[in-house]
Amino acid sequence: MNTIKAIETEYAGCRFRSRLEARWAVFFDSLDIPWQYESEGLDIDGVRYLPDFVLPAFVGRDLYVEVKGVMDERGMEKVLALAGAGRMVLVLRDVPRPDALGPHFLLFRGDHNPVAASWVSFFPVAKDGRHFTL
Repeated sequence: MNTIKAIETEYAGCRFRSRLEARWAVFFDSLDIPWQYESEGLDIDGVRYLPDFVLPAFVGRDLYVEVKGVMDERGMEKVLALAGAGRMVLVLRDVPRPDALGPHFLLFRGDHNPVAASWVSFFPVAKDGRHFTL
């Protein structure tokens, strides 16, 4: 199976492992959402996990974010371990665009039952007043 090699990208003083991760950082910045990139490695029941982003106190508690172009079995095991430990985990896929209907992410609310939705139903309005609604 052919895999696409990620292109490392620098943005806001961080070296992102992929361009897609950097694009999500730009998106968070455009909405004034504070983020930390690969800031904290976790050990959840023997499963080592380094979330791509942490959005500190985003929804009243830290939101762990994993950016995946393609989710493999190993990646999903880590997400499920984190969610099973009661943490909120957001799995982001494609680059956010106002004209794309989604779903763009899976949200695990501290359990193993994800909610699929478009990012426009989750993130607030851009700081310049643009609404990305359908």
